[in-house]
Amino acid sequence: MGHPDPWPKTFEARFEGECRKKAGRLEFLRGTLSRQGTTNVAKEAGQQGSHQLAALAEANCIIHFPLEAEELRNGDTVAVTELRWGIW
Repeated sequence: MGHPDPWPKTFEARFEGECRKKAGRLEFLRGTLSRQGTTNVAKEAGQQGSHQLAALAEANCIIHFPLEAEELRNGDTVAVTELRWGIW
């Protein structure tokens, strides 16, 4: 449709909260992204179960939970991909 930059942006953010999983599994968390000064801050958007649609509706980013990691801790640096809901 002619949009000059159609692909979502991926960048780093500081993670707020705590989350665990088994190592060897790549996961993506529904998250909310905000800015605190010049720092991007990402945290989980509600419950992460596949049936939790409210968390998806609230999310404005996807938090990348690395394959080798077993936990994300408060203050960890994470990769996030921006979600754009609607027309830009």
